[in-house]
Amino acid sequence: KWKIKLSTDYGTNVFVFSGQTSVIDENAGKLYLAGTTTSNLPRFFALDLNTGSVSWNSIWSAGSGTSETSNISFDKVENKIYAVAKNAVLEINPADGQITPFYIASASDPFSRQPKSSVSIDSVNNALLVGFDYSSVPASGSDKVSADTKTKLFSLNKITKANNWSYEIPLNLAGNLITVDNSGNLYFAAEDIGIGTGKLYSLNKNGVLRWVFDGGAPAQGVSPVIDSFGGLYQVLGFKLYKIGL
Repeated sequence: KWKIKLSTDYGTNVFVFSGQTSVIDENAGKLYLAGTTTSNLPRFFALDLNTGSVSWNSIWSAGSGTSETSNISFDKVENKIYAVAKNAVLEINPADGQITPFYIASASDPFSRQPKSSVSIDSVNNALLVGFDYSSVPASGSDKVSADTKTKLFSLNKITKANNWSYEIPLNLAGNLITVDNSGNLYFAAEDIGIGTGKLYSLNKNGVLRWVFDGGAPAQGVSPVIDSFGGLYQVLGFKLYKIGL
Protein backbone atom coordinates (compact mmCIF):
# COMPACT_ATOMS: atom_id res chain seq x y z
CA LYS A 1 0.00 0.00 0.00
CA TRP A 2 2.92 2.32 0.66
CA LYS A 3 6.60 2.39 1.45
CA ILE A 4 9.06 5.03 2.53
CA LYS A 5 12.84 4.91 2.28
CA LEU A 6 13.98 6.94 5.25
CA SER A 7 17.66 6.97 4.25
CA THR A 8 16.81 8.64 0.93
CA ASP A 9 14.30 11.17 2.18
CA TYR A 10 16.33 12.30 5.17
CA GLY A 11 19.78 12.69 3.72
CA THR A 12 23.05 11.31 5.02
CA ASN A 13 21.88 11.08 8.64
CA VAL A 14 20.53 7.60 7.94
CA PHE A 15 17.97 5.97 10.22
CA VAL A 16 19.10 2.62 11.64
CA PHE A 17 16.86 0.00 13.25
CA SER A 18 18.39 -2.21 15.95
CA GLY A 19 15.47 -4.56 16.60
CA GLN A 20 13.12 -1.97 18.07
CA THR A 21 9.39 -2.64 18.05
CA SER A 22 7.11 -0.12 16.33
CA VAL A 23 4.10 1.29 18.20
CA ILE A 24 0.68 2.02 16.68
CA ASP A 25 -1.79 4.64 17.93
CA GLU A 26 -5.00 3.77 16.06
CA ASN A 27 -6.91 6.75 17.48
CA ALA A 28 -4.41 9.18 15.97
CA GLY A 29 -3.77 7.01 12.90
CA LYS A 30 -0.01 7.03 13.56
CA LEU A 31 2.86 4.57 13.67
CA TYR A 32 5.87 5.52 15.81
CA LEU A 33 9.41 4.31 15.14
CA ALA A 34 12.57 4.53 17.22
CA GLY A 35 16.11 4.04 16.04
CA THR A 36 19.60 5.50 15.91
CA THR A 37 21.27 7.49 13.15
CA THR A 38 24.56 6.45 11.61
CA SER A 39 26.12 9.34 13.53
CA ASN A 40 24.85 7.72 16.76
CA LEU A 41 21.97 10.02 17.68
CA PRO A 42 18.54 8.80 18.87
CA ARG A 43 15.91 9.46 16.19
CA PHE A 44 12.12 9.08 16.18
CA PHE A 45 9.50 9.13 13.44
CA ALA A 46 5.71 9.40 13.33
CA LEU A 47 4.15 8.03 10.14
CA ASP A 48 0.57 8.25 8.90
CA LEU A 49 -0.88 4.71 8.89
CA ASN A 50 -2.84 5.27 5.68
CA THR A 51 -0.34 7.12 3.52
CA GLY A 52 3.10 6.51 5.09
CA SER A 53 3.76 10.25 5.10
CA VAL A 54 5.99 11.54 7.90
CA SER A 55 4.12 13.66 10.44
CA TRP A 56 7.34 14.51 12.28
CA ASN A 57 10.84 13.24 12.90
CA SER A 58 12.91 14.21 15.91
CA ILE A 59 16.56 13.81 16.80
CA TRP A 60 17.82 14.10 20.38
CA SER A 61 21.02 16.05 19.74
CA ALA A 62 22.18 15.66 23.36
CA GLY A 63 22.29 11.89 22.85
CA SER A 64 25.53 11.99 20.86
CA GLY A 65 27.37 8.68 21.04
CA THR A 66 24.26 6.59 21.74
CA SER A 67 24.94 3.06 20.54
CA GLU A 68 21.32 1.94 20.56
CA THR A 69 17.94 3.49 21.31
CA SER A 70 15.53 1.33 23.33
CA ASN A 71 12.12 0.04 22.37
CA ILE A 72 9.55 2.80 22.64
CA SER A 73 6.47 2.51 24.86
CA PHE A 74 3.23 4.41 24.30
CA ASP A 75 1.19 5.52 27.30
CA LYS A 76 -2.37 5.66 25.95
CA VAL A 77 -3.74 7.15 29.17
CA GLU A 78 -1.30 10.09 29.31
CA ASN A 79 -0.82 10.20 25.50
CA LYS A 80 2.99 10.18 25.73
CA ILE A 81 5.79 8.20 24.12
CA TYR A 82 8.82 7.05 26.12
CA ALA A 83 12.24 5.69 25.17
CA VAL A 84 15.67 5.32 26.78
CA ALA A 85 18.95 6.48 25.30
CA LYS A 86 22.28 6.89 27.06
CA ASN A 87 21.59 7.81 30.70
CA ALA A 88 18.19 9.41 30.05
CA VAL A 89 14.54 8.53 29.79
CA LEU A 90 13.00 10.51 26.93
CA GLU A 91 9.40 11.72 27.03
CA ILE A 92 8.16 12.41 23.49
CA ASN A 93 5.05 14.38 22.60
CA PRO A 94 3.16 12.34 19.95
CA ALA A 95 1.59 15.51 18.52
CA ASP A 96 4.81 17.19 17.41
CA GLY A 97 7.72 14.92 18.41
CA GLN A 98 9.12 17.31 21.02
CA ILE A 99 11.59 15.45 23.24
CA THR A 100 11.90 16.13 26.96
CA PRO A 101 14.65 14.14 28.71
CA PHE A 102 14.72 13.33 32.39
CA TYR A 103 17.61 11.54 34.02
CA ILE A 104 18.16 8.79 36.55
CA ALA A 105 21.91 8.33 36.13
CA SER A 106 24.20 10.45 38.24
CA ALA A 107 26.01 13.40 36.67
CA SER A 108 29.33 11.79 37.56
CA ASP A 109 28.60 8.78 35.38
CA PRO A 110 26.46 10.00 32.48
CA PHE A 111 27.27 7.66 29.61
CA SER A 112 27.75 4.12 30.88
CA ARG A 113 24.18 2.83 30.84
CA GLN A 114 23.75 1.60 27.30
CA PRO A 115 22.85 -0.04 25.03
CA LYS A 116 20.39 -2.50 26.58
CA SER A 117 18.10 -0.30 28.67
CA SER A 118 14.30 -0.13 28.43
CA VAL A 119 11.17 1.66 29.64
CA SER A 120 7.74 0.04 30.12
CA ILE A 121 4.32 1.44 31.00
CA ASP A 122 2.80 0.20 34.28
CA SER A 123 -0.84 1.33 34.04
CA VAL A 124 -1.88 -0.75 37.06
CA ASN A 125 0.50 1.04 39.45
CA ASN A 126 0.51 4.34 37.51
CA ALA A 127 4.26 4.07 36.99
CA LEU A 128 7.06 3.98 34.44
CA LEU A 129 9.33 0.93 34.76
CA VAL A 130 12.86 1.78 33.68
CA GLY A 131 15.66 -0.74 33.41
CA PHE A 132 19.11 0.80 33.06
CA ASP A 133 22.15 -1.20 32.01
CA TYR A 134 24.66 -0.78 34.85
CA SER A 135 27.25 -3.23 33.53
CA SER A 136 30.08 -0.69 33.54
CA VAL A 137 29.12 1.34 36.62
CA PRO A 138 31.60 1.09 39.52
CA ALA A 139 30.28 0.21 42.96
CA SER A 140 30.64 3.79 44.19
CA GLY A 141 29.14 7.24 43.77
CA SER A 142 25.75 8.76 44.44
CA ASP A 143 23.89 5.91 42.75
CA LYS A 144 26.10 3.15 44.15
CA VAL A 145 25.34 -0.38 43.01
CA SER A 146 26.74 -3.71 44.16
CA ALA A 147 29.76 -5.07 42.31
CA ASP A 148 27.79 -7.74 40.44
CA THR A 149 24.84 -5.53 39.37
CA LYS A 150 24.15 -5.64 35.63
CA THR A 151 20.72 -3.96 35.63
CA LYS A 152 19.02 -1.54 37.99
CA LEU A 153 15.24 -1.25 37.77
CA PHE A 154 13.34 1.88 38.76
CA SER A 155 9.64 2.42 39.29
CA LEU A 156 8.83 6.09 38.65
CA ASN A 157 5.59 7.92 39.29
CA LYS A 158 4.22 8.68 35.80
CA ILE A 159 3.20 12.23 36.68
CA THR A 160 5.90 13.50 39.05
CA LYS A 161 8.70 11.16 37.88
CA ALA A 162 9.55 10.59 41.57
CA ASN A 163 11.29 7.29 42.32
CA ASN A 164 8.97 4.76 43.99
CA TRP A 165 11.62 2.05 44.41
CA SER A 166 14.63 0.45 42.72
CA TYR A 167 15.82 -3.14 42.40
CA GLU A 168 19.20 -4.53 41.31
CA ILE A 169 19.82 -7.79 39.46
CA PRO A 170 23.10 -9.49 38.45
CA LEU A 171 21.89 -10.03 34.86
CA ASN A 172 21.25 -7.85 31.80
CA LEU A 173 17.68 -6.86 31.03
CA ALA A 174 18.90 -6.85 27.41
CA GLY A 175 16.28 -4.36 26.27
CA ASN A 176 13.34 -6.59 27.21
CA LEU A 177 10.11 -4.92 28.27
CA ILE A 178 8.51 -5.50 31.68
CA THR A 179 5.01 -7.00 31.84
CA VAL A 180 2.51 -6.22 34.64
CA ASP A 181 -0.46 -8.39 35.66
CA ASN A 182 -3.83 -7.16 36.94
CA SER A 183 -2.59 -7.32 40.55
CA GLY A 184 0.35 -5.05 39.80
CA ASN A 185 3.03 -7.78 39.89
CA LEU A 186 5.98 -7.39 37.49
CA TYR A 187 7.57 -9.97 35.18
CA PHE A 188 10.73 -9.66 33.10
CA ALA A 189 13.41 -11.83 31.52
CA ALA A 190 17.11 -11.17 31.99
CA GLU A 191 20.31 -12.89 30.95
CA ASP A 192 24.05 -13.03 31.38
CA ILE A 193 25.08 -11.94 27.90
CA GLY A 194 28.63 -13.25 28.31
CA ILE A 195 27.71 -16.71 29.62
CA GLY A 196 24.38 -17.20 27.86
CA THR A 197 22.20 -18.07 30.84
CA GLY A 198 18.79 -16.55 31.50
CA LYS A 199 16.15 -16.16 34.20
CA LEU A 200 12.58 -14.95 34.51
CA TYR A 201 11.91 -12.64 37.48
CA SER A 202 8.74 -11.60 39.26
CA LEU A 203 8.53 -8.64 41.66
CA ASN A 204 5.50 -7.36 43.52
CA LYS A 205 4.22 -3.81 43.06
CA ASN A 206 6.59 -2.57 45.81
CA GLY A 207 9.68 -3.95 44.11
CA VAL A 208 10.06 -6.99 46.38
CA LEU A 209 11.16 -10.27 44.77
CA ARG A 210 8.36 -12.88 44.49
CA TRP A 211 10.20 -15.63 42.61
CA VAL A 212 12.88 -16.40 40.01
CA PHE A 213 12.60 -19.08 37.32
CA ASP A 214 15.97 -20.29 36.00
CA GLY A 215 15.64 -21.27 32.37
CA GLY A 216 19.38 -21.79 31.95
CA ALA A 217 19.35 -20.03 28.56
CA PRO A 218 19.18 -16.45 27.26
CA ALA A 219 15.86 -14.67 26.73
CA GLN A 220 16.85 -13.72 23.17
CA GLY A 221 15.16 -10.31 23.26
CA VAL A 222 11.70 -11.74 24.01
CA SER A 223 9.50 -10.06 26.63
CA PRO A 224 6.93 -12.06 28.66
CA VAL A 225 3.25 -11.99 27.72
CA ILE A 226 0.22 -12.88 29.85
CA ASP A 227 -3.07 -14.43 28.74
CA SER A 228 -6.49 -13.79 30.29
CA PHE A 229 -6.43 -17.14 32.13
CA GLY A 230 -3.38 -16.47 34.31
CA GLY A 231 -0.67 -18.00 32.13
CA LEU A 232 2.65 -16.30 31.41
CA TYR A 233 4.69 -17.15 28.31
CA GLN A 234 8.43 -16.68 27.92
CA VAL A 235 11.09 -17.90 25.49
CA LEU A 236 14.38 -18.95 27.08
CA GLY A 237 16.89 -20.50 24.70
CA PHE A 238 15.07 -22.83 22.29
CA LYS A 239 12.11 -23.43 24.58
CA LEU A 240 8.79 -21.67 25.06
CA TYR A 241 7.58 -21.88 28.66
CA LYS A 242 4.10 -21.40 30.06
CA ILE A 243 4.29 -20.47 33.75
CA GLY A 244 1.55 -19.87 36.30
CA LEU A 245 1.47 -16.38 37.78
